[in-house]
Formats: sequence, structure tokens, C-alpha cells
Amino acid sequence: MQPRFDVAAYRPAAAKTPYARPLEVGGFSRIDGELHFDKRALRRYKAPRLPNSLATGYSDFVPKRDDKAAAEQCLLAAVERYAEQTSRAHFVTYRNNLNKLLATLHCPNDDWSIGVKRLAGDQRWLLRVRDTPRRRDEERSQSDAQRLMSYFGYRFEALCTGHEGTIDANDEYVGLFNCKLGSHRLAVAAEIDSVDDAGTYVELKTNKLLASKRLVGTFERFKMFKFWVQSYLVGTPRVIVGFRDEDELRKLQSFDTLELPGLAAAGAQGRPSWRPQACLGFADAVLRWLRAALDAADGDAYVVTYNPEARAISFAQDVEAAKRRRQE
Repeated sequence: MQPRFDVAAYRPAAAKTPYARPLEVGGFSRIDGELHFDKRALRRYKAPRLPNSLATGYSDFVPKRDDKAAAEQCLLAAVERYAEQTSRAHFVTYRNNLNKLLATLHCPNDDWSIGVKRLAGDQRWLLRVRDTPRRRDEERSQSDAQRLMSYFGYRFEALCTGHEGTIDANDEYVGLFNCKLGSHRLAVAAEIDSVDDAGTYVELKTNKLLASKRLVGTFERFKMFKFWVQSYLVGTPRVIVGFRDEDELRKLQSFDTLELPGLAAAGAQGRPSWRPQACLGFADAVLRWLRAALDAADGDAYVVTYNPEARAISFAQDVEAAKRRRQE
């Protein structure tokens, strides 16, 4: 019988789960498909002019390629480059996978899947980014209007960093951070949007203007939550949100990452729908379960899947990976 984590039966521990301050130990830039171990792709933040069109340049936009293999190779190259700094990690991963773990309790209807692979000649495990069938279907069925709204985020980043010309979503700076959740040591790679004049990283987000109480509630319950998870995991202290109407940037608002939970709680009259400690405690419990499952297993490639209908996380051998190895 395969190991199973029962999310429905999960009960948080009484003790708080610590999360150590993330430490950046390296990073890499990807520009025009080339990998550079420096910060040449990291752009400096500068407040944009208001109002400003978010649709300008869409016809020339180069969308992000869905090339998980290439992204994984960049991560592995970075871990090799910064081998001494990341040698004690239990898991090597892109931030995306940790986002999934921390969000499970708050977004219980969102399924997810994570690949797990032992690094060659190593005791560390690589957490691999995987899409579920639902996610792939959503990507394939996006309307033109949805694709344009996705572009707004990239255009906002360009406006905030003085970037002119064609916007290529594949150009990026990715920081590599040593993080520690509970007893789990993590080497986490995360794209960084910009840096301010003080050398502090800034996360950039867009959102529609909050024209009703319902929109405010949704923003506090879901958007603030996602902003907090993404920024807190790698210690990004500030999130700047560009509020828009249909297609124009109208307003800027800066949020302190550590203040987001309190702001959301205040908006919910002291009854927040999400609590940071609950998210951290759950992720800690899942990683403890996963490490125990890996210790008891004798293979080197697995898949961890969350099924919302069963409210459970499963652990199984990665059959496709095993098949590929037999063919090599």
C-alpha cells in the first residue's frame, strides 16, 4: 500500500513551526536563452508614470515557453555552481512547489502534483515542477482576453523597471536561497521581479481596481494570501501592486510582506480566512511525511499528488521516469 497523507484528518501541532530568514547564496540570469551566473537580468525598480497603458506592445510579446526540462537544467546547474552553499539541503526546488504546499489548506479545491527525484550521487532530493491535467487544460483553453490579461503583469514589470522594446517573458533573474522550514533545509530558486535603490527586492503584481466590497474581500482573502506566500518564502520584504481598470494602470500601492496577514485579518473583522502559522505548520507536516516515505522507499523517482476530492496526498513511483530509464 502506498503512503498517504490524509489532509482531511490533519490537525495542527500545538507548537509553532519556525521559518528561518532566507539567505540568498547565488542566482542566475536567463537572457535570449542563455544562462549567466550573475544579476544582469535583475532590473531596478522605478515608479511608473500614471496612467499608463498595459496593452501597449502586446502584439510583439514573447510568451513564456512551457519548457520545464530547460528550467530544471538551469536549477541543477545553479545547485552545482553553488554546491558548497547548498550541500546540506534536504530538498532542492523552485518556489512554485512550496507555494502549492503552503496553499493547500486555504485553497483545498486546487489539485497539484510534484515530482521527486534523487540527485545523482547525492542524498538530496529534487522537487520537480509538474502540471496536473486540469492545469494543462486551463492553459490550452485560455481565451484571447485571458492571454491579454496575463500580459498586463509583464507590461507592468516593464513599466516599473524602465524596460523599453519587446517584452520577452523568458528573460529573468532567479535567486537561489537557503531556507529552513521546521527541521527541513531547502535550496529554493525563485524569480525576482526587481530591486530598489536600497538593494531590496520588490515583488510586482497587478490587480483590477477594487470597486466593490466583494472585490475587496476577494483581494484580501486570495490575492493578499498569494502575495504573502510567494514573497515570504524567499524573504522579499515589499510587494507593489499596480491597480488597473480595463487596460490602464491607474494606481500604485506598496505592501509590507510581513504586514499582509494583519491587513487581511483587519479586513475580515479579526476573523481571517488564512493564517501564516497554519500554512507553515501544514507544509512542515507534509515534508516530514514525505521524507519518511522517501526513507522507506528504495527507488529514486516518485510523484506526490494532492487529490481535492479525496482530500489526501498520495506518494507513488514515477512510472514515466522509470520507463525512460529503461529506454536509455
